[in-house]
Amino acid sequence: MKSRNSLLAAGLLLAGCAGGPPMGGPFEPADYDETGMAGWYGAELAGRPTASGERFDPSGMTAAHRTLPLGSHVEVTSIANGRNVVLRINDRGPYHGKRIIDLSRAAAQRLGISGIGRVRVRSVDSGYARQALPQAPALAGTAAGPGPFRIQVASFHDEDRARALARRIDGEADRAGALWRVTLGPFKDARSANAARAEIAADGFGDAVIQPVP
Repeated sequence: MKSRNSLLAAGLLLAGCAGGPPMGGPFEPADYDETGMAGWYGAELAGRPTASGERFDPSGMTAAHRTLPLGSHVEVTSIANGRNVVLRINDRGPYHGKRIIDLSRAAAQRLGISGIGRVRVRSVDSGYARQALPQAPALAGTAAGPGPFRIQVASFHDEDRARALARRIDGEADRAGALWRVTLGPFKDARSANAARAEIAADGFGDAVIQPVP
């Protein structure tokens, strides 16, 4: 009997492990759906590092959540007016009050929230998010000329954060003075550079810049 109980316990443990989220990247909890209060934060935190290692951009389509995986996406709908936006989770919080999510200033403006607002938050997959998030602006300036080009996605003071992001997006991290720069490329022409920038912007890096390769 003791041997049988041990085998049963081992089987349950293995089943529990098999049911967990996959390793190697943020999973997308398709069943997350919650209604509660949302706040927002803006210029007072601009440029500060988020839990994902990025610098906070008040104009970005991002949000902070206590438990959802960093890099996952949610659709947030205002209960008051029905407006909705798709946001990428790039930070942790809120840690004060009874809010379930904190929005960037730009996201709050799109939802018509000026202070605290009641919202529905539900998880969405990355394919849906890529279609819903705003696309990158058209290629401009020197990028219209002959290539090659590279895309500067972000810069960090911390080498570890830069290398972690570079691994996640299959890019490169290199030192540029006091900063560590994360880049993609090179791309042989403006068309391929523009397509890559649109894709990385849809993933939340709207400040990515196309640069000619020296």
